[in-house]
Amino acid sequence: MPPLALLLLLAPNAPRELIANGGFEDGLRAWSTGHNWYAKPAGAGLSAVETPAGEGRGGSQAVKLTGGGKRGIVMQVFSTYPGKYHVSAWIKCENLATGDARVLVEYLDHTNKWMRGDTAGSVRGTTDWTLFETELDVPEGTRTVHLDLLTTEPNDGVAWFDDIAMQRLPTGLQPSTPPALTAAATPAGAEGCLDVTWDPAKLSPGVVRLLLSEAGAPAGSPPLAVAEAADGKAMVDSLQVGHTYRLLARAVNADGAVSPAGPAVAGKVLDRQPPRLGWVTAERLANRQVAFGWTPHVLDTDVARLDICTQAANGTLQVVRHLDVRGLYREPRPLYCTEPWLRVELKLAPELQRLGLIVQDAAGNRSEVAWIDIVPAPAPAAGEAPWQLWTAPPTTQLPRNAAPPENAAQTIGLETARGMSAGWQILLRPTAELHRFSLRPEPLRHEDGRTTISAKWL
Repeated sequence: MPPLALLLLLAPNAPRELIANGGFEDGLRAWSTGHNWYAKPAGAGLSAVETPAGEGRGGSQAVKLTGGGKRGIVMQVFSTYPGKYHVSAWIKCENLATGDARVLVEYLDHTNKWMRGDTAGSVRGTTDWTLFETELDVPEGTRTVHLDLLTTEPNDGVAWFDDIAMQRLPTGLQPSTPPALTAAATPAGAEGCLDVTWDPAKLSPGVVRLLLSEAGAPAGSPPLAVAEAADGKAMVDSLQVGHTYRLLARAVNADGAVSPAGPAVAGKVLDRQPPRLGWVTAERLANRQVAFGWTPHVLDTDVARLDICTQAANGTLQVVRHLDVRGLYREPRPLYCTEPWLRVELKLAPELQRLGLIVQDAAGNRSEVAWIDIVPAPAPAAGEAPWQLWTAPPTTQLPRNAAPPENAAQTIGLETARGMSAGWQILLRPTAELHRFSLRPEPLRHEDGRTTISAKWL
């Protein structure tokens, strides 16, 4: 929800001015331009937008749209609720031969879906400053207003807008009663959050939002979540797993009045999200061996077990190795370390082409089986490598036919100081025609931050 929406919720004593900088004395502050989707035809560009001093009413500032064969728009977006509003604006135009200069109020619901637009005033041709005042009925479901100052067609004239104002009129809504939440629980497949529910039919008339907070939070603390009242549910996230929260709600009606807090409902935050696969390697070795490597995903720090599987001819899974990996987290690893956290060798049939992996975390959540192709062992190389390999600084501009330095090594070691970062370009230039060629670097190792670039060819 935009920051202005929260300001509206916490300032209930209407009427109050909803338009910021409606007289343009602060230039275009709070107004947006550059809405290229409004160009007609598409790609034609928009009219120039200025706020020149002395061109507003009484010598003040105003926003000025200079046609230039295009049409223009200036917009302000803010939160608004159903009810009656008073809108006023001054508009002036010169030589506006096509279309008109218009103040348009557009209404969007809580999903940002456009519902309709109302014109609050318009002029055309050459017209001196004209005041428009109107009362608008903002429709049910409105949560956001786009207030547009625009010219409706491409033109070569000029349009000015000044002293734009919009105020909510008294509605007679009664203060809301404290809302009651019905449940708070972590949904399946999620962690660190609670789904909170309530019955919208039991809310007071005119309630549009709920402020969800933790019971006992200090006065003035921001809510944990701001929810759409009609939805009947909302998610409160970024919570501590294992902690029980007592959540309560305050109702906000369309006038912005906030009710007292309702009764609290307790919910324990669980981990119900299966862990991610992480990074897996499987490479064929000699003597029916396969080298298996695994590194956990950076967002999963509680993986407890790996099940390495194969698949029988009838489709059933066969677990070939259970691995307890809880001890891997005792030693922190830098982000640059790409060497697998775990390496094991498995004796498997030479015709086997893939392995399955199931990851389980400390809470007992299990991932779906993921299948990993076993990389075949490289064919032995015969003779001298048919390429030249070298490195260069990352900022060096090198053409495709760049020549390597003298005595370029076939193996490269890259080093940097502990705790620092560095970049390189790695260049490989074939000296013969290559087919089915692959280049695979060995992992960055934690011990010294060094890696070796190796290659194979067929």
